[in-house]
Amino acid sequence: MERWRGLCLTGAVLALGVATLSAAAQNKTTTQTTTTTTTVTQNRINSLRTDMRWDPTVPASPAQDKIMLLQLMADKNFTKRDIVKVLPLLEDLRDAENLYMYGMDATADNWAMMHDQTSYNGTDAVRNETQKFISRRDSIWSAITADIGADKAAVLRPLVEPVREDISTYTYTDSHLERIDQLLRDWDRLAAARIAANPPSGNATASTVSVETTTTTTTAVIPGIEVYTFPMLTTQDLVDVMEMRLAALEGMGDPAAVIAVRGNELTSPNVRFLREHRMKYWD
Repeated sequence: MERWRGLCLTGAVLALGVATLSAAAQNKTTTQTTTTTTTVTQNRINSLRTDMRWDPTVPASPAQDKIMLLQLMADKNFTKRDIVKVLPLLEDLRDAENLYMYGMDATADNWAMMHDQTSYNGTDAVRNETQKFISRRDSIWSAITADIGADKAAVLRPLVEPVREDISTYTYTDSHLERIDQLLRDWDRLAAARIAANPPSGNATASTVSVETTTTTTTAVIPGIEVYTFPMLTTQDLVDVMEMRLAALEGMGDPAAVIAVRGNELTSPNVRFLREHRMKYWD
């Protein structure tokens, strides 16, 4: 009986260990996949930005960023179902940003009008409101990722949020530094030849001296500096493009149907209006 209990206990421990290893491996795989997806998407965004703005003398149009969004949506095959799922969440994100900005303004105004400023801690108030917004924002993006997948969510988020660039290390060189390195290598060879031709005192036998030259690439570490890209679109821009795409899909691309609801929130009654009038039976 005791042996059986021992075997059961051993089996339970082994099962727990395997489950833990499996969960750890799955979490590691998920993290690696998310990091790879984000990197690939950011590279695609940077490539599109370069292609669209290859000539800096051309006036910069705000519509270029919307065109970039539409191109990325086409690349990732955003369907009407995807837009229906993500649009309410993007509207929540837009409203959360607006409420956060309004709250900051209200906090500044209230503190400015206080008779005794020392009775209030504005830093704590800002920190609390910021943390609330971050929590709300992250929960919205988690819901978006769950609804349309990490690959498509990674397309939208970098367009409306600053993205941190990794500049922790830089390898810098140019033709002047390369020339200096070459001169040092030549200097080492000349020194070796001179020592071989003129051995030190006490050693009258000439010998060949070999000098090993190692070329080291210097990596400059820059601590304390963070660089972020500037977001190309606002959440309102993102909502506008999504609403227009959904209106076009519901109205079968009929320009009159799309124009009829443009500038308004794309609510359920408006969507029904698009569906009913997509055959051009207008009142």
